[in-house]
Amino acid sequence: MPRVDPKELKPSQVYGVEEIDNTLNFRDRMRNRFRPHDTVRVVNIDNEDLEWQWLSEDDETYVIDESNIKIVTREMPGVWRLEAGEEDILEGACAYIMMDVLFKKMCIKKVGVNEHPLDEREIKNFALDDPLAQERFIDMAFRGKMSPHQMQQAAVKQLTGNAKPAKTPAAAE
Repeated sequence: MPRVDPKELKPSQVYGVEEIDNTLNFRDRMRNRFRPHDTVRVVNIDNEDLEWQWLSEDDETYVIDESNIKIVTREMPGVWRLEAGEEDILEGACAYIMMDVLFKKMCIKKVGVNEHPLDEREIKNFALDDPLAQERFIDMAFRGKMSPHQMQQAAVKQLTGNAKPAKTPAAAE
């Protein structure tokens, strides 16, 4: 049997060699890549549509009454949907929720809950806290931050069907 060249192996592929920080939770791993205020590109890597709810912090208002009680008024949260394989540009805070929902859904599907519903006496480990699985998932679902220039190009492409902005008469001269 041929031996694999050590140069081709990643440290995470060798038993006992840790390169993943075990102290981080899933949200912290995403936060290392992007912030809640960033605009990011994500993709639904599942073979089913994904729906989640998200409420922007701008959709909350509060007042403090005379007895120092904070009264919060919230609008209805938005329901978001990404079809299987669909890519979209989201605010970072919304992407946190989307990726969290998708990760949990895919971990549960991997165990086979859809085909074999759990008996309440059965306990399954869905590997939600597996750091290597979390890192690999984020690498697949997160497509990067969007710069203002990229956001403008995406908006023009969506509105006109053309990736390049139209030249203005002043720019043509």
